[in-house]
Amino acid sequence: MTNKTLRMVSISKRMAKLKGKLLAIRIGNGAAIIPPELQMVYLRFSYSGQQGHIGAKKFWKVILPRIKYRNPAIPIRISKTVDPNTSPILELVFNKPPKNLPIDFTYIGSQAADHVRVQMDIKGMHEDKIWEKLREATDAVEVEPLEHELEAAEEPEVKRMQSQWQKEKAREFIHNRDEYIGGDIGEEYKLTPNFEENSQPLKSM
Repeated sequence: MTNKTLRMVSISKRMAKLKGKLLAIRIGNGAAIIPPELQMVYLRFSYSGQQGHIGAKKFWKVILPRIKYRNPAIPIRISKTVDPNTSPILELVFNKPPKNLPIDFTYIGSQAADHVRVQMDIKGMHEDKIWEKLREATDAVEVEPLEHELEAAEEPEVKRMQSQWQKEKAREFIHNRDEYIGGDIGEEYKLTPNFEENSQPLKSM
């Protein structure tokens, strides 16, 4: 190949990689608009991923990025423990009582008119089930993929890059390369700058 051809191939691969990552974070469980009544999301789990914490950890790795991408103003806090015997929990804070709270949640603490806390034990729960309960509790509206996103998702190179991204996440999960290890109140969860900068609709390339 000529140098020009090699450069074109390199650019094409970089674009496919970007598409794959953006699609992975824009499409799937967690890609939804959450009403402003939700004031905060708090997630606690053991970074070991043992004793029923696997679903909670995968929820953090795969689904929370989509939630944060679609709802950048909602604070999300993460707290990791070293004790796998401590039950993983999902806590939500609302500015008023939620209308459709699943029975899995319980009210905790003193409830003020503008500060309502609910909590759910998510030990042994699959990450998709955790999302389903959060969506139900918050009345979140799932975002339908755009036509060009669906088309892009079917491109062989993009699919390969999406698969690669998921494998990278799996490796991070297995090797416990965690970024946010907090105490009782947890550390604030943030997306990487690249995803925040690319918050506009993905365009066909």
